[in-house]
Amino acid sequence: MTYKNTNKRDINEAEIVRFWLMFGALWIQQKLEAGFDGLLIYKGEKYIVEIKQPDCKDRLTNNERATRDLMERQGVKYHIITTIEEAAELVGFELI
Repeated sequence: MTYKNTNKRDINEAEIVRFWLMFGALWIQQKLEAGFDGLLIYKGEKYIVEIKQPDCKDRLTNNERATRDLMERQGVKYHIITTIEEAAELVGFELI
């Protein structure tokens, strides 16, 4: 049975969030109805973040798409992150 309204997390989310937390970032996980996975706060910057598996980057739910569109109309960037490399780049880290 599939539960349409469950807050299923992407398999790579925990690893990406742990990466940010190692550097002192704050992650505020959101509920399903928010339309994004979390609010990332790092060094005074705030990021609206949706974490997707690499093969699903372009597959936003209707709610995620509506939230992205609303945010971007307000001039707020909606970040879709799929890898540790993208997570690092978002906060200005360069992985070697």
